[in-house]
Amino acid sequence: MGNRVTIITGQHLIFNPRVWKEANALCESGYNVAIFTTWYSSRYRKEDETLLNSSIAYLHSFSLIPTAEKSLSIFYARALKKVANLIFIIFRISSVYQLLYLPKRQLKCILSRPSDLFICHQEAGLLIGKELLKLGYKVAFDFEDWYSEDYLKLNRPRKLLQKAELLAIKQGCYITCPSKVMSEILEKKYGVAKRIMTIYNSFPIQDTIVGKEDKIPNSLVWFSQTIGPDRGIENFLFSIKNYETSINIHLIGKCSEEYKKLLFELIRNTSHSLQIHEVLNHNELMKYLKKFKVGLALENLYPLNKNLTISNKILTYLQLGLKVIATSTAGQLELKNTFKNQLKYIDIKDYKDIQSKLNDILFNNASNDLLPFPEQYTWEFQQEVILSLVNESVDI
Repeated sequence: MGNRVTIITGQHLIFNPRVWKEANALCESGYNVAIFTTWYSSRYRKEDETLLNSSIAYLHSFSLIPTAEKSLSIFYARALKKVANLIFIIFRISSVYQLLYLPKRQLKCILSRPSDLFICHQEAGLLIGKELLKLGYKVAFDFEDWYSEDYLKLNRPRKLLQKAELLAIKQGCYITCPSKVMSEILEKKYGVAKRIMTIYNSFPIQDTIVGKEDKIPNSLVWFSQTIGPDRGIENFLFSIKNYETSINIHLIGKCSEEYKKLLFELIRNTSHSLQIHEVLNHNELMKYLKKFKVGLALENLYPLNKNLTISNKILTYLQLGLKVIATSTAGQLELKNTFKNQLKYIDIKDYKDIQSKLNDILFNNASNDLLPFPEQYTWEFQQEVILSLVNESVDI
């Protein structure tokens, strides 16, 4: 039996590819791997399990899936979270209960399985990992996002997250994040000499070799877990209202009825078409994306996290050979020189710039020859970095 690694996160794996890719890589290298997360849905739980090597233990540190014996506990956990947020809004007193359901119970559950290394993802992992560090355990952190600089809402406990980030960066066995620019700024922000390693959000090569698909003419696609405001979608649709060529726009993700109405209103009285699809599982998504000519990587410059990250969205388009229209965030600009023949950067608030770049990417055939996907961005390269970090941490 290999060394034991426990991965901690707070979300279903179908929405969290960094976790299942990491878990499979460690398992295939001989590690005894377990994942702890919060379960929200029986359906999503089953879909999660299809992504994992069968020998990985997929467990919940807390479950919101209703059962007769858990209904009171779920009610209590949700009520406590609401009260914690209300206290913060009124008195500005932050609490871990704003971000986690019954954190002490989750910690106890996680510690019931002995582990040689804990790898912590997302806010849940950050906050539980902080407690594990205090107890003297070996803990590593993947900053999938810059948590204290993300989703700046009224009830966001930024100072609490900043304190946890500082402790994680100073005392964690290692830190990873999704872009070089984020790693550099995190190091400056927290005044640490420790090198924060970049792990790009690409997928295994075998997942992206899905055969040829007939392309939908003049087609653009965007995907995410959630389709909602402040993602650049409204700005883009508004900017193409007077674009003369009819284009087919497809959005993939969970979308509220209210937001759907807004999006369809934006293209009303235009020649464009808009289709909204439910979330697809990983294999379906890889195959479906091949139908499109252009992938949209629309990110805002604010909050700061959105400006610095490189999402799996843009790297997936590039791996699958799509042309890409991207906003000029610091993270996405990191890819500019490597993917010159696939990427067009736009100013999301400049409709003339958007229309010009659309013309270039849809009708200019001079740059149609795609180069092989560079090795340094492949998942196969990323997993070797992760394995090196884990091996070193376990052997300390």
